[in-house]
Amino acid sequence: MAFAGIRCSSSGVPSPATGLRPAIAHHLEPLDAALGAIDVVELTPIALSEASAALMHRRLPWLRRSRVALDACLRLLREEDAVIGWRRTVWCSVSAMRAARARMRLRPVVFDRAAVDRQSLRWTYVSAGAIEHWAFK
Repeated sequence: MAFAGIRCSSSGVPSPATGLRPAIAHHLEPLDAALGAIDVVELTPIALSEASAALMHRRLPWLRRSRVALDACLRLLREEDAVIGWRRTVWCSVSAMRAARARMRLRPVVFDRAAVDRQSLRWTYVSAGAIEHWAFK
């Protein structure tokens, strides 16, 4: 991402005293610039062993593995693709969250402030281009 001109750094989350409220996003769709939001996306590389084990895991023992999962696993093993784990938190004002909630599918964190830290990693393939779409709108 640095070669594309995006500055990546590790930093803490904004303080709730600044008037911003957290919301969890379950997608990587770009936000409107008019929201005035702080968009935090944490990226974590997923190990090849973990990704291939998840793809090869049979949900039901008597069913065969899907051809799509086998092809995805082969692309990973041949290093033609990779898996990235991501978490996304959007910090914005309450009024901006009300305006964007229906359009952007943001889930505001109201009662459980620890939910921001405990949200699970979602996976995406590098070849899907979701990270590039988010970063370069």
